[in-house]
Amino acid sequence: MNAAPKVSPSVAACTLALLVTLIAPGLPSAHADVLCVAKSVKVDKKGNVPLGTQLRVADACKASEREVLNTSSFTGPKGEAGAKGDTGATGAKGDTGATGATGPKGDTGAAGAQGPAGPTGATGAAGATGPTGPAGGLLPWVEVTTDSTIEANTGYIVNGGTEVELTLPSDPAVGDVIRVRSGADKTRWSIVPASGSQSFSGDYLHIGPAGRKYYWSGLAASADGQRLYGAVHNDYIYTSADGGATWSKLEASGLRGWRSVACSSDGVRVIAGVAKSGFGKLYRSDDSGASWTELTNAGDSGWWRVSSSADGTKLLASNDAQVKVSVNSGTTWSVASGIDGDTDFKVAQSGVGATLLARNFAGLFRSTDYGANWASVTPSGTRDFTAVAMSSDGSTFIAGFSKGIMTSTDSGATWQEQADAGTGNFCAAAASADGSVVYAIDDSGSVYDDATGRLVETGLLRSEDGGTTWNLLKEGFSCGDIVADSTGSIFHALTDGGTRIYSSTNAGGDLLYGRGSVELLYLGSGVFSVNLLEGFVTGR
Repeated sequence: MNAAPKVSPSVAACTLALLVTLIAPGLPSAHADVLCVAKSVKVDKKGNVPLGTQLRVADACKASEREVLNTSSFTGPKGEAGAKGDTGATGAKGDTGATGATGPKGDTGAAGAQGPAGPTGATGAAGATGPTGPAGGLLPWVEVTTDSTIEANTGYIVNGGTEVELTLPSDPAVGDVIRVRSGADKTRWSIVPASGSQSFSGDYLHIGPAGRKYYWSGLAASADGQRLYGAVHNDYIYTSADGGATWSKLEASGLRGWRSVACSSDGVRVIAGVAKSGFGKLYRSDDSGASWTELTNAGDSGWWRVSSSADGTKLLASNDAQVKVSVNSGTTWSVASGIDGDTDFKVAQSGVGATLLARNFAGLFRSTDYGANWASVTPSGTRDFTAVAMSSDGSTFIAGFSKGIMTSTDSGATWQEQADAGTGNFCAAAASADGSVVYAIDDSGSVYDDATGRLVETGLLRSEDGGTTWNLLKEGFSCGDIVADSTGSIFHALTDGGTRIYSSTNAGGDLLYGRGSVELLYLGSGVFSVNLLEGFVTGR
């Protein structure tokens, strides 16, 4: 604290008076002489002079006293506590205190919301290739115009006009499928194995002219099975020189009601019969059908069946009542003795033509003099015979009936029923030159097998031991003419109500050819099964 200033007594008195006035403003007016310094002093409501107020000293005070009063400060006694002042301004932020001790672990909070999906990962390595699945119904198709090696599970459309040779794949898998078809220009194709171990199975491929449906009424073949003649009712005679691969219409044969046809072993001489409304004529060709001659001496009748010897000079023709024969290529005719004709007359003739076997409504009959005379060789029992065939030398006979097949190895003197053939309706038959290979058509559809108690499908059958044992070649075959080559490895047959001709493929041959569409299915062990789709296909 500063020391009090030294003042004169008069100043002290004046100051005292002033202090008295300041401290005790309510003094009585008797002390008005000391209030000289109070002039013009502003006081508050309680009469107090605010601290620090400069006072104007009354004129009664000396000038020196006034100077002191004007320039000095006085510390008076401690006054009453003043009213609480306004809150001062916030002080500056203090230093951060020391970190407190870690509190106890709180409860686990609720699961947060799922975050956004992360970026796609890199592509994984490719898995191992799975096994090849079965061939689908839709194959990729490729056009070929030149010789090519083909691939499995592919279809090929053959164009170009010139025959295209297709070689099978060398390493097919079981179940592989190949399809081949002629294109818009009907190009002929051939399919050959990739090696000697490959072959075709199936002995029943459809052949015949393409373009429309033909109603075949008769069929004949040369001894080698390559020259074919087909008679079409109310149409022409058609011929093929290559086993049915290609066909041509014999314009000179004329548009007639053709019913039957036969030819010599070389296919050069042909005889054909017309049967329409009970009337008809016989015609002969000596030049493979290029020209035809009416055989007027035979008469005007409905000729349902004809037959020829190997040289084409010994002929037979039957109508619905008579059988006529000629030994001079049809120049003259005579009525046969001991046999009657009918509309379902069947006949087989030996190579030289001397021995003949026939069936009619009365049973089986044999002739050994070119058909001039006949005798019954019907075996005992009641049977409705419907088909006949024989070996070229006339010693082996085959006869089909409505409940099975019978054979004879002594020209019909004795007969044996062949149980292995079954009990179907055998309506047509053909044999090789030596009689060891026999084809027969059973058109009964399905028959009951007493041994197994099951229905057995029937159709086209073949025997390779003269008719003792049999194998089914194709189910569902309907009745029609059937002919075989001299070896029995090729056959041709009418079926499906006479609307189709089926042919063998050389019993597993090594070449398939034709025009049309065919499907091959690999069975394993080098064997391709052949399934005809349309057109004509054969083998050699």
